[in-house]
Amino acid sequence: MNWEMIGALGELLGAAAVVGTVFYLAHEVREASQEAQRARWSDLQNEISRVVQSWSDNSDLSNIVFRGFTDRDSLRPEEAFRFYSNLYPWFRAWETLFEYSEEGRLEEWRAQGTSMTMRDVLGFPGMRKYWADRRHWYSLAFQAEVDRLLVDAQPANLGAYMQSE
Repeated sequence: MNWEMIGALGELLGAAAVVGTVFYLAHEVREASQEAQRARWSDLQNEISRVVQSWSDNSDLSNIVFRGFTDRDSLRPEEAFRFYSNLYPWFRAWETLFEYSEEGRLEEWRAQGTSMTMRDVLGFPGMRKYWADRRHWYSLAFQAEVDRLLVDAQPANLGAYMQSE
């Protein structure tokens, strides 16, 4: 074996090492991207859960939110303010999830679950009223998505919250 052959073999091994490194880095970047996606999803789900949990932890707020969902017009002005104030971070989290979904940074099954939850909640009269009053606070793309969901929106299992006779 002469020096030219040894040099060529070295270059070939070097090139193989570079290609292997590129594939390894691509794999690591993909894994990091998926982990970041899971973290974003978790953070936003935690925000949505925090809002909902606050409704159930405080009986006064729970009463306001339930009446707000079912009959927004029954709320006194200060109650309507609390109701809308509690919906704002919830809708912002939904908007962010929608944006992640549109950018392809959210797995399809997660986006579908979020859309179905939104559609059910948007069926409540008070949610329709909130949306009519505050839709201009949100991006045009999110407005179009919520409007699309409103077409088929029906309150899910309202009877589950009513007293049995």
